[in-house]
Amino acid sequence: MRSFGTSKIFLLRWGKNPELPALLAQVAELEDRTQQKTALRALQRGLEVIRAEHKG
Repeated sequence: MRSFGTSKIFLLRWGKNPELPALLAQVAELEDRTQQKTALRALQRGLEVIRAEHKG
């Protein structure tokens, strides 16, 4: 995969989505994964869906 020279660290602000931290914790527990691994998995899957929508 091509690297875009981005940082290995990303700060995420929940903003007006107070339900997301609890949902992340819940899903991480269901999958017996860390929240970090779960967040990365969710981000990757979500971005793949968005990219596919644009390829249409």
